[in-house]
Parts: sequence; C-alpha cells; structure tokens
Amino acid sequence: MCLPSLLRPFVCTRPVFKAHALCPAILVSPPPSRFRRHTSSMTATPSSPAAAAAKPAKSAPMDPFAGLDIRVGRILAADPFPEARKPAIKLTLDLGPELGTKKSSAQIVKHYGSTDEERAKLVGTLVLAVCNLPPRQIGKFMSQVLVVGVPDENGDVVLVRPDTGRQGVVVGGKLY
Repeated sequence: MCLPSLLRPFVCTRPVFKAHALCPAILVSPPPSRFRRHTSSMTATPSSPAAAAAKPAKSAPMDPFAGLDIRVGRILAADPFPEARKPAIKLTLDLGPELGTKKSSAQIVKHYGSTDEERAKLVGTLVLAVCNLPPRQIGKFMSQVLVVGVPDENGDVVLVRPDTGRQGVVVGGKLY
C-alpha cells in the first residue's frame, strides 16, 4: 500500500472550521462530526470527571480580535424594522467625530423594542459597536456597524453597554 492511500482517511477536502459571516478570522464552530471520526482514536480522554474538570481550558489567541474596532456609540434613534425576517430594530448611532453617524439593525426586540416607549428609552443610551466590519444589506436596509450583545438565559439578545455610573465615557472611545 502506498503512503497517499494510507493518509487518505485523514485528508479533508473542505474547511474544518466555519468562519463567522462578518469576520472570517473568527472561528465559530467545531469541526463537523464527519471529520472527527478519524481523530477520535488519536486523542486521549481523561480517566475521570475530576480529571476532566482539572484540565485547564485552552486559551484563544488574541490575534483575531486585535483587528476589530469596537467603539462606544450613543443611540440617536431606534425605529421598528418590520421588513426584517427576524424581529429587529433599526438603530442610528453617533460614534464620535472620527466616524460620525452610522446605522445598524439589531435583533433586540424582546428586551428593548416591543413598544414605542421601550424604543424611546434606548435613545441616548451608550452601546458598544464593531465599526470595521463590511456593511451588510438586510432587506432594503444597509447595516453599517454591528451592535454588540450577549444572550440571556432564553437566548434573547441583551446589549453590552459601558458602565453608566461612571463619568467620562467618551462617545467614539475605543474598547481595549
């Protein structure tokens, strides 16, 4: 048997990791199960649950995040976005004198946008936004920045915001 035929079960013709749609440098999913079957016999498994818990987690490299420009923005307007496939709100953000005003579509209706009063409370608040991703067409709306959020216990998006109790947070300030 020749060497190439021995290695054939280990050769993948497709990418092993799936990249994030807006930033291909960020890997967001583990290898599909069809690729894991060839490597499962080669990896060591801990002998007990205690040994598995004691094993330190791998730290992610910081290089993919070094290129992200995350800034503080002030919400100037929050409008309903009924044309979106998933419930969303159109946000207009002030990102400081360097970047000016940008627009974003955010799927934050569950916590912030089911009524006009809730959307009105968003106006004037500070949020974090990724500013150097390519614009994304969502229906007839062009989303220019990505507003940052985290899921709650139900999987609904909660906005990531600077500490409002602290004075001196500058609109347009960079996250570092």
